[in-house]
Amino acid sequence: MRTIRTTFISILAVGLLAGSAVGVTAQEDTQAPASVTGSFTTPQGVSPGSDAWEDGAMRTRDLRFASTWDASDPRLSGVASLRVNRDRYERQQMEVGSAGAVIENEDGRWVGAGTWLGGEDLGETMTLVMQGEDAYEGLTGYVVVNLVTQTFAASIFPGDMPPFPEPPAE
Repeated sequence: MRTIRTTFISILAVGLLAGSAVGVTAQEDTQAPASVTGSFTTPQGVSPGSDAWEDGAMRTRDLRFASTWDASDPRLSGVASLRVNRDRYERQQMEVGSAGAVIENEDGRWVGAGTWLGGEDLGETMTLVMQGEDAYEGLTGYVVVNLVTQTFAASIFPGDMPPFPEPPAE
């Protein structure tokens, strides 16, 4: 019985050590897929853009701002710069927009685009699909940003987003 227990403990110890080594290797692999969470600083306005009232919406074009992102995976940490075009429909208390974004750090950068949805009953959410450059070349970042809580959830994975399927036939 004692031999079985000693053997079991030895196997468990070796397994734990091997598991730790695998975890360290995966963290050092810049191409490894990952689930990521994070937060960002209050965006600082770089340029307010231009506003025009048209067809029942306040249309803001070329709004620019920057913030600092702190992510659970350092590949998505860095300085984020965004350009936004936004249409605010005050009567419906909602806004929609499109964004171009860059996140940069010492090892590389992410470049992409996304959409923005906001409103009193909708919260404020931005979704970005970003392509990696430099050390992140060949990776895609899919990022869902909660602009109210200044947090985000993301996936980093090799390759591109899956292609959109054809719409169902009638």
